[in-house]
Amino acid sequence: MTLGREIAHIEHMTKQATTDTDYNAVLAKVIALAARNGVEDLHAAGAFSDQQAPSLNRRLRDRVYELLIATRLQDASRRHDPFTAYVDDLAHGQTGSHITAALQGAIARAVDEFAAAEAIEPDTARQLREAATKAALAAHGAVGRLSRGRPKDEHDQQAVQFWLNSIPKDWEEPEVSAEFQAMLDSAGAEERRRYAST
Repeated sequence: MTLGREIAHIEHMTKQATTDTDYNAVLAKVIALAARNGVEDLHAAGAFSDQQAPSLNRRLRDRVYELLIATRLQDASRRHDPFTAYVDDLAHGQTGSHITAALQGAIARAVDEFAAAEAIEPDTARQLREAATKAALAAHGAVGRLSRGRPKDEHDQQAVQFWLNSIPKDWEEPEVSAEFQAMLDSAGAEERRRYAST
């Protein structure tokens, strides 16, 4: 089975389940790994320590995971949809397509949270944001092209295969923040109310 078919198969299988959580978790890990690899030169140059690295890795996974969940649950036709508002907020002030802009916002949010928590200098944080964003966008593009069956070239398949094989076994599953969980809980309660009234 080719990698493109593997990704499509993973997505198909998870869509048959009640949620897309497994696919979102794998994709969040792939994009976060690419983003983390994108800042490796800065890490080697002393931008952050080995002890600080897990904090950055976790934040990258978690913010990308939230974005993926929000994009799957958003419904722009619903007035005041919290997931559409969440994606719009991430995309605000960024460039490119809406999803590309939102991914930039998610990576920036993860790096900014990391920089604040670990007292990273503002110029270093800017460099981390730029490098992580560039790598995350490349990964998102490669995965997207493969899942649509339109890889740019063989490099897409090799890159995604490398990322999938390189996800550290000790990486925790991505988690959502308490604020995002509250949004999920609220949306679930609203769906139950809507179902009960029909």
